[in-house]
Amino acid sequence: LETCISGWVMLNRKPAIIEDIYVDSRIPIDAYKKTFVKSLATVPIKTNDPIGAIGCYWSERHIATPEQIKVLQVLADTAAIAMENIHYQNVIATKAKQLEEAIDGTLLTIAKMVEQKDLYTAGHQRRVAMLGLAISKEMGWPQERCDSVFRAGVVHDIGKIGIPSELLSKPAKLTTLEFSLIKAHSEAGYTILKDVPLLLPTAQIILQHHERFNGSGYPYGLKNDEILPEARILAVADVFESMISHRPYRPALGMDAAIEELVMNKGILYHPDIVEIIVHLVKNKGYKIPE
Repeated sequence: LETCISGWVMLNRKPAIIEDIYVDSRIPIDAYKKTFVKSLATVPIKTNDPIGAIGCYWSERHIATPEQIKVLQVLADTAAIAMENIHYQNVIATKAKQLEEAIDGTLLTIAKMVEQKDLYTAGHQRRVAMLGLAISKEMGWPQERCDSVFRAGVVHDIGKIGIPSELLSKPAKLTTLEFSLIKAHSEAGYTILKDVPLLLPTAQIILQHHERFNGSGYPYGLKNDEILPEARILAVADVFESMISHRPYRPALGMDAAIEELVMNKGILYHPDIVEIIVHLVKNKGYKIPE
């Protein structure tokens, strides 16, 4: 600030109008000797609390007119507004990120609460979320959309919190009535989250994650493009993870059986593109769901 005319303008909070730089003591003349500059005018950006300066330079002797100084000041004021907007945008972005992290932390806590009721599916939601994230990234989706898949996956079974533990861990085939109670969990999950505006998209994905490509799923029998793309991904990820994991009523079936199930029902129960992606991830990229 002590060695340039812009610094002088900022320190003194007023314009500098110099007709001849060679006779003005404020100019570090050695720095200007090799330039074309003969005259200049500079005004501060934010007069009350300067953060910079904007100037105009002339290669011939010139005294800046009041109109030219006014133009420079308009440019300076515009720059000041733009810089303030950037600052506030950064503040808002930081707050939004903090809010998003708080929401994600809350969802993880809720997921753990659900899993306390059913030790056999402990970690199931997070593994489905990780697989859903991998699929959505392979599809080339933007990070924000991939994050929405992961977020919904983390709590896709949140509705099971209202189902009796003994039913969730029953080591035998469920009766028709018992299965109808289990099937209600997607709607229950939607109901839990839908009234939080930031979580409404998550709630809608959860609501549809048991819908099937041919309309045979639940709760509404949606089919094909009626189903949210995020829900179509989680539907495949959910089935795949369930088959390779141990359940009270059966041992883990393994990766090959899971792939066979998806391929056999590609275009019937599951979206063909998503099935092809998960097969590619497993067979060609060696993908394994993190523990």
